[in-house]
Amino acid sequence: YRAGLRNEFEFLKNFTASFFLRAEVGHSAAFGQAIHRTTTSYNVMNIWKFPYWTPENPINDYARLYTNTSVFGGGLMIYKPRTFLRLQDVSLSYNLPKSILSNVGIDNAEIYYSGHNLLYFSKWPGWDPESLGTPMPRTHTIGFRLTM
Repeated sequence: YRAGLRNEFEFLKNFTASFFLRAEVGHSAAFGQAIHRTTTSYNVMNIWKFPYWTPENPINDYARLYTNTSVFGGGLMIYKPRTFLRLQDVSLSYNLPKSILSNVGIDNAEIYYSGHNLLYFSKWPGWDPESLGTPMPRTHTIGFRLTM
């Protein structure tokens, strides 16, 4: 399931703010980092530092240290839930008062900030539950808009 919520509001006369929250619920994906992959079976080490199953640590979250994920070796893969809530877009703007602008022949002047992918909440153990293998870029924009 996917859900979104957007709201825009004005406050203190000349300020405008908006935000967009986005959520995805019920998805799961293969978490490849949970499986140690090596070129030989002799090179077996826990390079990711995940708590694998051992007799002293009998958990079922991660597989053994060496696994073969090809179809010929069993095709074992660990799946994790990708449910998340993301603050995807935030913007804040301030319109300069018209009384100040009319003296210099300007119709409108606005100072603004916009942010994208600012934060998210998830139990996904990797970088980002949406992109899976790479972090999502976080962007900030500050600007000045002038209308004559």
